[in-house]
Amino acid sequence: MKEVSVEDANVNILLDIDGEVHIVGFEKDQLEAIEFLVKSAVKGVLNTGRHRMELLAFLGVKG
Repeated sequence: MKEVSVEDANVNILLDIDGEVHIVGFEKDQLEAIEFLVKSAVKGVLNTGRHRMELLAFLGVKG
């Protein structure tokens, strides 16, 4: 695992519901709180070699 700064990173939340992957939306203030918690808890990251637009295309979401 590689240690990097996540201060300027975007947080994307996916849920697995009955084996299907769903992307999640939040109100702005809720998202800010979740981003703070996630970024505070990160100990390392694994690079997938993929870009955000590839993930959104895979999920069928227009970016």
